[in-house]
Amino acid sequence: MNIKYLVMIVCTLVLTSCASKKDLKSMSNNSSLFENKWQIVELKGVAIKDKVNGKTPYLLLDKADQNYTVITGCNTLHGAMTVTNTNIKFANGISTMMFCEDMSVEDGFKAILSKVNSFQEDSSFLYLKDGNTVLVKLKKYIDSSIVGTSWQLDLLSDPGIDYKKVFNSEKKPTISFLEGNKIAGNGSCNNFNASMTLNGNSFNVGPIMSTKMMCSNLEAEQIFFNTLAKVNGISANGDTLNLLIGDIAVMRFKKI
Repeated sequence: MNIKYLVMIVCTLVLTSCASKKDLKSMSNNSSLFENKWQIVELKGVAIKDKVNGKTPYLLLDKADQNYTVITGCNTLHGAMTVTNTNIKFANGISTMMFCEDMSVEDGFKAILSKVNSFQEDSSFLYLKDGNTVLVKLKKYIDSSIVGTSWQLDLLSDPGIDYKKVFNSEKKPTISFLEGNKIAGNGSCNNFNASMTLNGNSFNVGPIMSTKMMCSNLEAEQIFFNTLAKVNGISANGDTLNLLIGDIAVMRFKKI
């Protein structure tokens, strides 16, 4: 084989491999894009109600299957997508065929979808864009059905304590999400309650009030309370709940 052509083939293989690695890297860098539900809050600058026909309109992006799902407040749209770096394209998909009283979000989103070619994300919002023009504004969303649920601590990330030794199976801290933007639970010794602010995946706890019983693990309980007071994010998936500081899960709970 001619040496010139052999060199060209090798270079092509190397460049293809590098491009593939680059694409994979860009996908991993966009992990938060795929780990959240995104509530639709604006279409072309027009604000969208939290509930449309009794449902919250949101977008879900599936990294593994490279497809998207949109709950429009009426029908469900589903189709393929491609994501590379900050470029994103949505293929025309399939939809359920219900008729609802308010079809404005569904009709508006369908009209915009094929025009989207890029995205931008900050700490609170996702923007789907056509060039520099924002077509859809979305925020991180967590289902309000978390209110009325209770959870038991499964892991606390703190180098100051040995979690397994301090919190045995009978005395693990618990937390319940109550009506009226409140939480309550037990820190493994003392009962506590506090106000909370829940907005999408943003979660903050107000001053924690607790009983004053004396127990052998008060130091660990105080670490639990201190960590709970610092969290600013929440992520729920099935029977697992994570409380976060920034992008780091510092407390993991199991549903009870």
